[in-house]
Amino acid sequence: MEYKEKAKKIANAVLVAGFWLGVWHLCALWADSDLLIASPKSVLAVLSLQIVTARFWKSVFFTLLRIFVGFAAAVAVSLPIALLSEKFRPVKAVIRPAVSVIRATPVASFILFLLVWCKNSRVPSVIVFLMIMPILVTNIEQGIENTDRELLEMARVFEFSPRQKLKYIYIPSVKPYFVSALLSGIGLAWKSGVAAEVLCTPANSLGKMIYNAKVYLETPRLFARTITVIAISMLIEGAVSRALKKSAPKESKNG
Repeated sequence: MEYKEKAKKIANAVLVAGFWLGVWHLCALWADSDLLIASPKSVLAVLSLQIVTARFWKSVFFTLLRIFVGFAAAVAVSLPIALLSEKFRPVKAVIRPAVSVIRATPVASFILFLLVWCKNSRVPSVIVFLMIMPILVTNIEQGIENTDRELLEMARVFEFSPRQKLKYIYIPSVKPYFVSALLSGIGLAWKSGVAAEVLCTPANSLGKMIYNAKVYLETPRLFARTITVIAISMLIEGAVSRALKKSAPKESKNG
């Protein structure tokens, strides 16, 4: 039964992909110019040449590294900020406006400011940090605020230590919010990081490859590199989602 379900899902995915490839092909025929809309055939030819070059994989590696550094920094900073802001109201009063301003500011504005303040190669990591940190802080705060008050009262009655409260009450309460923030933040981190690379063009980056394709009007290369970015983003999101599901405690059959 499980095999049939998987086969059905694969068949549906193939049909959907085939439909949209057909639409793409028809649009390319209608445009009748690879400069306007690159055909699937020309894009596939570029992709097949691109993926066998060391330069391409070097760019993929450094782009991933920059985005990972920014994402990891956001996680590391968000946890103590959220905890402090929930424990000390004055801290929350100071932090909340800053988080709101960061969320409301356009990515392009941050990139332009950062181009003045730091090296091009560091801009994508900082942009990812700024885009992800407010999401994590807000979600962690919500998890703490929505902690079951009856559980906290029980912990007070049974004189739980701070460590026991953290382990048995706060972490289970915050975890769903934290996981949700991670899953929604991964796609945003990837898109904002690559967008920053397009504007600041650091060496060995997918963003610079996209920028060069646009400057030289190489539409098939632009399509191919954009598809590469989308594919890597989907792979990362899928891998992280599966890892988080595996790490989640399995419900008992009786529960």
